[in-house]
Amino acid sequence: MKQQITYNKLQKMAIVFNALSIGVPVEIDKYTYALGEDENGHSHLCYVAMSWSYGKPPVEKLLVADMSVGQFIETCDKLTDHEVYVLAANNGLNKVLKEKHR
Repeated sequence: MKQQITYNKLQKMAIVFNALSIGVPVEIDKYTYALGEDENGHSHLCYVAMSWSYGKPPVEKLLVADMSVGQFIETCDKLTDHEVYVLAANNGLNKVLKEKHR
């Protein structure tokens, strides 16, 4: 019998935040989120947006996502348990690979 893994809202938020903190962008509900830094070195939750200019290749830009912790938790809760499971596994793999390359 296949065991179903389920995550509550805070677990989902923690796994998403962990991914963001190790540099992995996360797609939720058609938006891609990443952590960006301002000129003072402070981290901010950002949307990843594409900027197009005529005759130039598209460029990714980070736009600060102005949301409360509660909104962030609700946004993370939109991920399915399977998506969170895959993200958690990806986080673990990224940590192992980073440790090997130090």
